[in-house]
Amino acid sequence: MSDTVFAWTEPEGALPAYINVREHGDAYRIAVRASGTAAIEEIDLPREELVSMGKAICEHFNAQPPPPEVAG
Repeated sequence: MSDTVFAWTEPEGALPAYINVREHGDAYRIAVRASGTAAIEEIDLPREELVSMGKAICEHFNAQPPPPEVAG
């Protein structure tokens, strides 16, 4: 198993949401658990698909107005 390249968890709480992305051969393995559930789903994505998905996520969030506390 390779090193984790990205991981995120919610603050304190029972069964928080969880995402972990790590290298897995020539792809990336993504493990996700939705908030309040016990099951962790894993998928493998080729690097190109992960990069494409990351770009789409960034474009989506860059198109959104900042939250009020950030907008000032």
